[in-house]
Amino acid sequence: TVTLQWIPGHQDLLGNPLSDTLARRGSSSKFHGPLPSIGIPRSLCQEKIKKWAMDNLNNQWTMTDRYRQTKMLISTHNKRNTTWLISKGRKVVRTIIGVLTGHFGFKRTLHIMGLEDSPLCICGEGEDTAEHFLCSCNRFILARQEILGHYYIERASLRDLTWKQIKQFIDKTNKFNNDIYF
Repeated sequence: TVTLQWIPGHQDLLGNPLSDTLARRGSSSKFHGPLPSIGIPRSLCQEKIKKWAMDNLNNQWTMTDRYRQTKMLISTHNKRNTTWLISKGRKVVRTIIGVLTGHFGFKRTLHIMGLEDSPLCICGEGEDTAEHFLCSCNRFILARQEILGHYYIERASLRDLTWKQIKQFIDKTNKFNNDIYF
């Protein structure tokens, strides 16, 4: 295991003056080793580190048994969704993250918190959850068809939706257009 730790430069910490001297000597000396010597571009290093970090993140995401609700909607990191989301304002980010995690004004969540008497959706077909809202609530069947292309969506297909589509569906349904959510 290699541990990297930031040490402020030009400080009189144990070993730091010696390492500064050796680093200066190494950077100013000629290359020793088999020729030809070819430098590695910084962009390649950055790309490899980013890939390693993403692989690590996706592996941890896959291996954990937590975040059941969110995993239903997100399989792995998606740069397009992330880029789209960070370009939006706080209200949109809050709404999307709330729906993705299931913690945004759904009666089931509010019932668990003791703020609703019943977890059931007002359609009477099931508990008011993100899955029910996005997949099968009959109140939003026409909006689902118009925005998402189907009257009903299978749970497994939720991961195929872009966050932009989810936002359009939320807007079309007006489900969260109430001041209590913002």
